Amino acid sequence: MTALTRLTVGEIREIPETFALYLDAAEEVAAVGRASGVTIPDGQRERVRSLALSLDPGSRSSLYHDLTHGRRMELDALPGNVVRLGEKYGVPTPVCRAIYAALKPYDTAAQARR
Repeated sequence: MTALTRLTVGEIREIPETFALYLDAAEEVAAVGRASGVTIPDGQRERVRSLALSLDPGSRSSLYHDLTHGRRMELDALPGNVVRLGEKYGVPTPVCRAIYAALKPYDTAAQARR
């Protein structure tokens, strides 16, 4: 989400709609994990919310740093993998798919510069 929005975790937390999207993405990851056999207890959204609230407000993801420095991102390994596994297990991943699709052109451009 920090790469997608170009915001810090603190800024994301301040906007209810954006923070909800952050939590929605985490729920998709958990749903895909459960479908693939990973034991993830109920209450995952609240755990992720608590974790996000405990992070330094100025934090940004490695995807953000790669994006802003014109480097290849772990796009296929992170949101791309969630999307692929979601397709495999029949789990909808609209938020992760949107994140992946929105950042893909930047990753493709970084690959072309190599």
